[in-house]
Amino acid sequence: MINDLFELGVRAFIERSLDNVDEFRKPLIFIHVGKTAGSSFREELADRFQPCENVFVDFSKVELPVTPEKYAAIMENNLADLNDNRMRKCRMVSGHFSYNQIVRQPNLAHAKLITFLRHPISRLTSSFMARSRIPIGMRFKHNIRRFAITSRTRKTSTACIAS
Repeated sequence: MINDLFELGVRAFIERSLDNVDEFRKPLIFIHVGKTAGSSFREELADRFQPCENVFVDFSKVELPVTPEKYAAIMENNLADLNDNRMRKCRMVSGHFSYNQIVRQPNLAHAKLITFLRHPISRLTSSFMARSRIPIGMRFKHNIRRFAITSRTRKTSTACIAS
């Protein structure tokens, strides 16, 4: 079916998806990549595809610091709980998880996937500006060049794209 997107174009792809009863019944999974306008898009999807769930890490219940490995493990557990207990009722699921995490869950693996990507420089600039708005005592103390170098060497949300 993905070949239709490239051969027929976006409009035909969407129309064919809506006409296909099996495709229409599949839940929609939105893989939210940070700093790509995903929150706004997620709200639009949530209005149209009820019931829906946003899978997230509740940092008020987690011992800090949260390493990338710890974050991934928490998301795995949250997705497994959704898969086992609530997925049959959902029409849409969203969150900061990876494709690999989705395909490990039987009730999520065959859903329709959607995500937004953004030019890497624009995304980096947006991330830097967002972190610059953090209160002074917690602010990232480097310039954007240093930020880019250290972001590249850390495991960050860009791992979602590569997964």
